[in-house]
Amino acid sequence: MNEVKMPHSTLLHGKSVVDETHASFTGTYLGAASVPQVKRWIEDADVVINVGVLFTDIITAVFSHPLPVEKCVTIHPFEARVGQQVFSQIPMQEAVKALHQLSLSLAKQWRLPVISRPTLPNANGSRLNQRIFWRQIQDFLRPGDTDCRAEPPRGAVDWRRCGAAYRAGTGIDAARWAEASDLLVEQPGAYHWACNPRL
Repeated sequence: MNEVKMPHSTLLHGKSVVDETHASFTGTYLGAASVPQVKRWIEDADVVINVGVLFTDIITAVFSHPLPVEKCVTIHPFEARVGQQVFSQIPMQEAVKALHQLSLSLAKQWRLPVISRPTLPNANGSRLNQRIFWRQIQDFLRPGDTDCRAEPPRGAVDWRRCGAAYRAGTGIDAARWAEASDLLVEQPGAYHWACNPRL
């Protein structure tokens, strides 16, 4: 992304895969539940390149992503698709490398949108809500910290997943003691934190 200036996004399950402070990062795409400008940037693009993307009901607000196959280039671990054309037995690494070279040669011809991110709300003196809560968490985290989330399906409590996330966080913390923190957020209903003493 540093060599090819290209607007890019991530899905909910891919958060932190790309640098979200990058000047060309548009935001998290959630189909109809996206921030309006993110939705517009993604859905109005001439071509959408999907790398390792699997659109599911949860990350697209029940498949509300109007991205016609004809304008998508999709790269999976061992297959690439350009529109309706399928190219099998192509490893993802090779497909991404070829796409990178092609993009480098064409990038100067592209008209790039001006990416302006919405201003985040000021948390001082505000009542706690989802937006303020996650803003506080974002300000708290530092490079190298690990975020372990246990998010059971809506309306269900999957204690096994919560326990797995807790054990994963504890293992990470033990391996990197005093280097960084790990943050465990468990749902539903209330937020429970299990972190090292920095909180």
